[in-house]
Amino acid sequence: MDMGGRVVHRWKREAPVEYGVQPQRNFWRRVELLESGELLAIFDPYGMLKLDRESRSIWATPSTDHIHHDLSATADGLIYTLGKRHRKIPELDDRLTFGEDLILVLDPDGRVIDRLSILEAFMRSPFGDEILDGIRAGLVHATGDAWEDFHANTIQVLDGSLERLGPAFEAGNVVSCSPHVDNVFIVDLETRSVVWNWSGPWRRIHEPQVLPTGTLVLFHNNGLEPALSSFSEVVEYDLLEREQTWIYDGRPRPNHEGFFSGTSSTVERLPNGNTLIVVTEAG
Repeated sequence: MDMGGRVVHRWKREAPVEYGVQPQRNFWRRVELLESGELLAIFDPYGMLKLDRESRSIWATPSTDHIHHDLSATADGLIYTLGKRHRKIPELDDRLTFGEDLILVLDPDGRVIDRLSILEAFMRSPFGDEILDGIRAGLVHATGDAWEDFHANTIQVLDGSLERLGPAFEAGNVVSCSPHVDNVFIVDLETRSVVWNWSGPWRRIHEPQVLPTGTLVLFHNNGLEPALSSFSEVVEYDLLEREQTWIYDGRPRPNHEGFFSGTSSTVERLPNGNTLIVVTEAG
C-alpha cells in the first residue's frame, strides 16, 4: 500500500498448491519482501515459499522441516528461520514426544545449509541446567503425549552495530525467545552455543527486538499484573542493566480502550522513533 492506503501490488498463493494443509491453516504466518520484488512467505508449520512479483512459485521448502513463525533475510542472500523436529527427549520427559525447535539457515535457492537445535545450543552453554528446569516446569501444561520444548516465535540476525556491548552481540548471532520458558536468548551459530540468556519477569512473550540504541523491546502478552488476562504491554529494557526504560501498557483508562492478546502479536520500532504494535487476537 502507498502512504494514502491505496493497494499498489498484491501477492496471493494457496497453501495446498505446495502443501497438504488443513483449510484452517491456509494462511501466511509471516512474509518478507525482497528488493527484487520477490516475496518470502511462511505457511506455518509446513514450509516457506519464494514467489516472484506475479505470485508464481520459485521454490518451496519440504514440509519435513516444519518451518514456523518467523524469518529474516540478510544482505548476503541467506534466510534465517525456525523449524522443528519431533523426538523423545528422555532428560526432559520419557513419556512425551517433543517438537524440538531448530534454527535453520537457507541459501538463496531455498536449500537448508545449516540446522541447529536450540536445546542443544543451550546444553553447550552455562545456561543448560537453568533451561532444563524451565522446560520441565512448563510440562504441567502439557496435554496428550506431545509438547514443544521452546515454542520459539522470533528470529533476528544481529548486524554487529552493538558489538561494543560484548561478544554476545557480534554480527551473525541470532536472537530468539520462548513463551514457554519466558526467556530471550542469543545463539552464536559458529560456536553453536547460547551466549546470552535472560529469563525475565514475563509470562508469555513475542517479538523481542534488539535495537541499535542498546535496548530490547518486546510484546509481553500477559502483563506484569497478577491477573493474567487483564492486559498486555510493550516493554523496553536496557540490555546490559536489564532495567525497564519504557512501557506502553494495555490497561484500560480514559481515552485508551486498552489491549490484550494472549497469543501472537508483534512490536516494531520504526525509523522515525514511533512504535508499531499489532495486537493479534483483537485484530
